Amino acid sequence: MTFLSAESPSWTDILQALGAVIAIPLTLITVYKLVKKDHERESKIKSLSTIANQLTDMQIEAEKRYKSSKKPHINIVCDANIERKYVKLDFVNTNTNTTIVNFRISNDLTDFKEFTASNSSINDINGTQQFWLALSFKGEPFEYAALHLDYTTEEGYLFIQDILIWFERGKYVFSPSAIIDKQNSPIT
Repeated sequence: MTFLSAESPSWTDILQALGAVIAIPLTLITVYKLVKKDHERESKIKSLSTIANQLTDMQIEAEKRYKSSKKPHINIVCDANIERKYVKLDFVNTNTNTTIVNFRISNDLTDFKEFTASNSSINDINGTQQFWLALSFKGEPFEYAALHLDYTTEEGYLFIQDILIWFERGKYVFSPSAIIDKQNSPIT
């Protein structure tokens, strides 16, 4: 049989036990503070990420507004003379923020099989731009025409517009579509 020794603990044993009793709660408090700081930093990072996303959205919206301000505002007047066998469309860009440097008529031959098309250069007159497009035919008046115009601005923005022209009740009428960004990104 073994008996436990009744020897009293030494002062080093007492100090070690006392140190352990103090160290455990201090360690737990330190771990708690570190975890709390990590949560605060994580919250700050989420907040900064939200702010960065909002700034990106604001920048995209500002670019859309700027691009929209560069969109041409085209007024179109149709002059048709059936006896002389031509239809002329006069275009005036009234947006002084935009300078159109080129417009292009579709080269789709199916659009032009009943008539021929000619156009002027872009002329700057009193701060507005003007150009024209003429369609001439030889026989009977053509039934309809679909024109696809591409506008290019000085800044390099590309816009497109379709114009439908048709013969109705002895005269030509037309319907232009909205001018949109060629890359189909929405602009207001």
